[in-house]
Amino acid sequence: MPAGVFDRSKPLPTGGTLEQADGTAWMGFYCLTMLDIALELAQHYDRIYEVCTVVRVHAEHVGHCEQVLRALRADRRRHEQ
Repeated sequence: MPAGVFDRSKPLPTGGTLEQADGTAWMGFYCLTMLDIALELAQHYDRIYEVCTVVRVHAEHVGHCEQVLRALRADRRRHEQ
């Protein structure tokens, strides 16, 4: 019995392909949400600004990873053609 909506061991009924998500977008959203929370707390606690900086840097790293992955996928598609 498949664990999801599609049985990945069989072709899709309508054709096409499925690609597995890597979670990068989710992590980016998570980092930005945490930054939003930290900024709200920083309005009341001055020491939280340091946390805001750390979370912002993490969000930038996740964004950079997403750009690299997008470029690698585009390069792979070009070589497959």
